[in-house]
Amino acid sequence: MNTPQQQRLKGTQDYVLTQSDIAAHSRVNNSNADAVYLMGGDRPPIDICHYPDSHRKMYTVYGKREFVDLEDLGKL
Repeated sequence: MNTPQQQRLKGTQDYVLTQSDIAAHSRVNNSNADAVYLMGGDRPPIDICHYPDSHRKMYTVYGKREFVDLEDLGKL
């Protein structure tokens, strides 16, 4: 499994801690073994997620989600 910093995890006891204020991240399991992860956080009533690979943002407002293409957003 590779981490956002491209560190290779090799053992069954390896782990990654990720800060909440870093750029977008993903996990890739390059093995035939299952990868198990525990993710923690909070669920604020209003949240904005940026998805740079798909050029979109997701706005969540009190449980309702809406995706917006970045090209549809005007410049400030």
